[in-house]
Amino acid sequence: MNAKENIVILDDDEDIGQMLKMMLEFKNYNVTLINRVDKIIPALSTQHYQLLILDMLIAGDNGCDLCRALKKNEDLSPLPVLMFSALPDGKNKALEAGADDFIAKPFDMETMLAKVQLLIGDHTKKSNAC
Repeated sequence: MNAKENIVILDDDEDIGQMLKMMLEFKNYNVTLINRVDKIIPALSTQHYQLLILDMLIAGDNGCDLCRALKKNEDLSPLPVLMFSALPDGKNKALEAGADDFIAKPFDMETMLAKVQLLIGDHTKKSNAC
């Protein structure tokens, strides 16, 4: 990893968001933490991210709806989305919404990091192939 990759996390749980941010920054990623759905599109419009980590439920909003909207947007659809949730059927819902991967809460940090590295690596390969 030469240049730092940019990751955006959308989660309204401050403890989980801060924990993820600290872990990813420790691994040399640039991380933006957002806690409201209405702030994500402006953030994605002003900064180039290599990954969105998205909670399925954000303060009454449905992360699956947001994921579907992002994947329908021609400019934003290439952005990999890693969703997470404690819901028992979360994985199926996330993948049906277009998420590139899913991790169940509570999650192991090593598993989360492995998924992040895989998704960013795949995204970088696709971007360089163009």
